[in-house]
Amino acid sequence: ASPVAIMAVNENGELTLWNPACETIFGWTAEEVIGKWLPFVAADKRRESEILIERVKSNFESIQFEDTRYRKDRRPVTVLTTLMPLFDENGKFDGVMGTMADLTEERAAQKALESQRAAAVQNARLAALGEMASGIAHEINNPLAIIAAHSNTMLTRLESGGSIEKEKFLLSLKKIETVSFRIAKIIKGLRNFARHSEGEPAEVKYVDSVVSDTLEICRERFRNSGIHLHVNIAPNLLIKCQSVQISQVLLNLLNNAFDASVDTANPWVAIEAKETRGRIEISIVDSGSGIPLAIIDRIAEPFFTTKPVGQGTGLGLSISKGIVELHDGTLVLDRSSKHTRFIVSLPAFVEGILLTDNV
Repeated sequence: ASPVAIMAVNENGELTLWNPACETIFGWTAEEVIGKWLPFVAADKRRESEILIERVKSNFESIQFEDTRYRKDRRPVTVLTTLMPLFDENGKFDGVMGTMADLTEERAAQKALESQRAAAVQNARLAALGEMASGIAHEINNPLAIIAAHSNTMLTRLESGGSIEKEKFLLSLKKIETVSFRIAKIIKGLRNFARHSEGEPAEVKYVDSVVSDTLEICRERFRNSGIHLHVNIAPNLLIKCQSVQISQVLLNLLNNAFDASVDTANPWVAIEAKETRGRIEISIVDSGSGIPLAIIDRIAEPFFTTKPVGQGTGLGLSISKGIVELHDGTLVLDRSSKHTRFIVSLPAFVEGILLTDNV
């Protein structure tokens, strides 16, 4: 375990105690600092520290916080500090004692893991986009073909000098406008989905909006493969989330559902959302034969996949589960369902309140 620094200051902020662990963590010896102001506090943080000492003195309360301090060689140290009042034999305030646990290595390790996780999430997101490439091409090519057809018809009539029927021209222009908006919406969805979302603040979003944005970049793939999409999203469901990350989870589940159902007779995939006891449940079900019992407990393990070599990394469900848990939610397989049914459960957001009760 890392050493714990123990120190004490009088009511003027002058050090009266400096244990050996203080020297180990910060580099100053007791002879260098006793009787002086806290050496590890940067000049611009001195007033903040004086306020904390005054708070302990005035309220006789203990305070705990995490902050960055500096060693004698000016290297930063992340410490968990606890401040508590000291009293003399007569019960009179006699200064402040502080303990500091060095968290530098722990926080560095956490940061490294977060960076690795962020890279894995981004790679999985781009891999999911790669899987959808064919469908995305159709999503854009179909409306482009409509624009080209209507534009060509209008140009031909104008160049031929024939009569122009205003109503037909207006209908063609409206059709061009509609499919142009459709393309813009697809491009926006792709841009949002592909961007790196780590560190972005959570926003309150309607579930039907998140689902709709996700379906924009995969609906055509299902249509072209003859897979019927059933969408049933209850209205006015709110969640607080990083919508790009939740969209990634849903797209991964939809990709898996596509693979499981594409070769079945009369294939279908259903996505539904409802509120249940303060939780928003989003479920995705497919017409496939289900997950074999022999592997059902391994499907969320990193790098485990049932897909052929080159068609799956095995990171999808593992990363999706991590994303959902970071949103105080759960991602589970409904073992009672005849078909493969995954449920994403997230806290409902109601009138500015996050409902986090899991019962």
